[in-house]
Amino acid sequence: MKTKEISIRDPYILFKDGVYYLYGTRAYNFGAGVGGFDVYVSSDLENWSEPVQCKGVRMG
Repeated sequence: MKTKEISIRDPYILFKDGVYYLYGTRAYNFGAGVGGFDVYVSSDLENWSEPVQCKGVRMG
């Protein structure tokens, strides 16, 4: 995927060991509800993997 094809809210990029991870809120009907949280992976900030849904982690 190209950067312009990604539609998420509240984006955040984490860089580790030469790889960029783009996290963001997926909203099918923005303002009406949240569809989940996705992560995309890239080595150049232009070409990204397909989204992978982030899964919650229970603490304790």
